[in-house]
Amino acid sequence: MRSKPLHPIPLATLLLGTGMLTACGGGDSDTWYQDQAYGIAFETTRDTLAANPLDLQPCLRLDCYHTVQVNVRVTDDSGHAAPTGTPVTLTVRDVSRGYITTLDDPETEDINEFLQAMGSTVEETGGDGVATFFFTSSENPGDVILSASVTPESGGTVSGNQTLTVGSMQGTGRPAQNLLYWYEDYLFPAGFGAPSTSQATLVLLDEALGSVQDPAEGVNNIRAEIFTGTDSGEYLVATAADGSSQQTGPDKPYITTTSEDGRARISLKAGNTTGFIGIRVTTDRADNNVDNGIDQPVEDAASIAVVTSVTGSPLNILTEETLPEGTMDDSYAVLLEASGGTVPYTWRRTQGDLPTGLTLDETGVIHGTPSETGNDCFILQVEDSQSPVKDALQKRFCIEISETN
Repeated sequence: MRSKPLHPIPLATLLLGTGMLTACGGGDSDTWYQDQAYGIAFETTRDTLAANPLDLQPCLRLDCYHTVQVNVRVTDDSGHAAPTGTPVTLTVRDVSRGYITTLDDPETEDINEFLQAMGSTVEETGGDGVATFFFTSSENPGDVILSASVTPESGGTVSGNQTLTVGSMQGTGRPAQNLLYWYEDYLFPAGFGAPSTSQATLVLLDEALGSVQDPAEGVNNIRAEIFTGTDSGEYLVATAADGSSQQTGPDKPYITTTSEDGRARISLKAGNTTGFIGIRVTTDRADNNVDNGIDQPVEDAASIAVVTSVTGSPLNILTEETLPEGTMDDSYAVLLEASGGTVPYTWRRTQGDLPTGLTLDETGVIHGTPSETGNDCFILQVEDSQSPVKDALQKRFCIEISETN
């Protein structure tokens, strides 16, 4: 499964009422008073999560809609942060809708070290008075209540609640987000004597993070393509709405398939050479039908490395600084390439902004539909998967977007 590093995101603070223990107050503005009333506040990036029918693992990337970071902030009555190490308990009222995890070592660069799933756990506050948890949804839609509590030294318990909604089904049912999950991180060339085929599950969500409605009988609502070409013999395979098997090739740049319960399966076969294969899937928000054209495209893109060895020479970025030009309102996709290190690689943006309308997939694909003209430069970092110490490199890239022809 794919997982991306957590990028800084503004947290929407949801204040939950203060539990009054004593009426003692006063003091200077920088001192924590343990005998005052405690206040608990929840800070979450969102309060609605997608259902998780594939039982995907917790992850931290920006489009990981089945996991949300939950910060519990503890203060005294005067607003001073609780001391470092104050124990905070977080409990899930309905464990059928999801579970809590924490990171076993938040100080390390590898932030995907999730502990086991729990219905209740204790985490200590940091220097800012915040204890950090993560909630991951299950396949069961509905509301779930998170209850946080802390016990002051003066006795008693203060608690607060936050409601999250899993799999809200009150959207339009039309595609708003495509999430492509590959079951292999890398492949080997065909005939190499090692795995050269990978399956992927495509999850389609509407704007309320509910599953996209099934299209009408006999209608394809997904288009899949290898946008990097098929010169080495690589191809995609999927089953069309009429039950026939479709395969990309030199004379068939894309295939179509259909979703059921918001999910679809696609297979990729590697070609005869090493390198990177870029895959893009597109749906149509307008009518959830790609057989009659695509009016409002919704897409996701990713790449898979084809290698003969998992480890190699020192990590190196192969892609030139000036990326291919794009055109406003036209679909855009470019594949970033690296070599050496230990595959798979993870890409992220460290400085600057991509052109409006474009996003960076962690596998190294910049894709989307640019909506403004200009020449944007930014810095990207690639990190390999070597353990325990990862190798990472940064490089500046630029993309120029021109007006529609």
